[in-house]
Amino acid sequence: MDHDKVRVHYHAIERIGAAVSDEVIIRELVGLDQTMTIFPLYSQVSRLSEAVVFQRLSAMFAQSNYRCIAAYIDERMVGASGFWTGTQLWCGK
Repeated sequence: MDHDKVRVHYHAIERIGAAVSDEVIIRELVGLDQTMTIFPLYSQVSRLSEAVVFQRLSAMFAQSNYRCIAAYIDERMVGASGFWTGTQLWCGK
């Protein structure tokens, strides 16, 4: 185990005001409406307007392989991540 990474994780939790013993819950945000609940957290690191974020997320959801998850401590969103899933088919030698 890399103890430096664990230590950094603990410091990050302390900065958001949670105790190290608090449980982090990861949930999938289903659909555009639920995914837009990330905006208050997202706006802390970006200056994009809510309308622009909505437009961009709409375009990503239109591809039907975009998903978003969020991390919660005591029902407070403390992190979020979006990702695409895909399948690659190939044939050959």
